[in-house]
Amino acid sequence: MRRRLLVVAGLALLAACADHRKTVNETATVKPVGWGCLDRVGELADDPMNPTPPPFCRIGILSGLQQEGRALPVTAVLDRGAECRPSAQGFVIDLTPGVAARFHAAFADNPSFVPLAQSPACPPQGATGPLPPLPGGAQTAIEFTTVATASTQDAAGNALILPAEVEARLIDATSGRLIWQDRCRTDMAELKAAASFPGEQNLRQVLSDEALRCARGFAASLGAPAPL
Repeated sequence: MRRRLLVVAGLALLAACADHRKTVNETATVKPVGWGCLDRVGELADDPMNPTPPPFCRIGILSGLQQEGRALPVTAVLDRGAECRPSAQGFVIDLTPGVAARFHAAFADNPSFVPLAQSPACPPQGATGPLPPLPGGAQTAIEFTTVATASTQDAAGNALILPAEVEARLIDATSGRLIWQDRCRTDMAELKAAASFPGEQNLRQVLSDEALRCARGFAASLGAPAPL
């Protein structure tokens, strides 16, 4: 009897460990975060029947960020959307919207957490001078940019442009001064392997995992609590 109880307890422990290792499901997050746009792989660029969507911007507000133990001012998190787009070189997949959303969510327990919300416009990407006024009285802004890519093909022979490295930049909104920056390299071997399987579900999952990994690294550098 005692042995059977130990076996049952062991199985329960294994189930709990397996549950803990479950990866995030990007389709459960607020749209347009996720890679549902992968369903459009192989479509023509500038297809008149499926025009390119207009520029998109979401901004979330955070306080409680820290750099090397020093409190930072209220910060705007910029999410520019557009995870996927057709181009002459192939179907471009951008990890940064997923990174932005997951970075923002890492601070959800902060008392002053303000969810990402659609904004009329984001500040110019890569701006080096003062930024237009930000919502919520934010004095700094953090943005994420894909700074390196790599080409591959999916199982159907479609050309894909995959994100190889993502950069995070925290800037002073008043002066444009760079306060902090960091980079995260994706697991390109894993991404290319996932892209080689029929359908796009494997690639979606690996993209989701990579976005979460990069976001957690950036967030930890700026004082986010460790994930449960």
